[in-house]
Amino acid sequence: MKIMVPAGDTPTCGNCRFYAAANQRAGECRRSAPDFSDDSRRASWPILVPSGWCGELEQRLVPAMVSQDQ
Repeated sequence: MKIMVPAGDTPTCGNCRFYAAANQRAGECRRSAPDFSDDSRRASWPILVPSGWCGELEQRLVPAMVSQDQ
């Protein structure tokens, strides 16, 4: 049985299941479909920093480290 736990202790974008990291300093919020900006002809997701946050956070889950001794 696979046990899942929250990815981090703080409610930030970097710990959200919708965050897609581009590098260590920025990523995209994939909470909603990409949107067209006024100055571009192509759609994109919002770019944000992993330490940011919003009111729609859903904690990302990762597999727990479980001891095989049980």
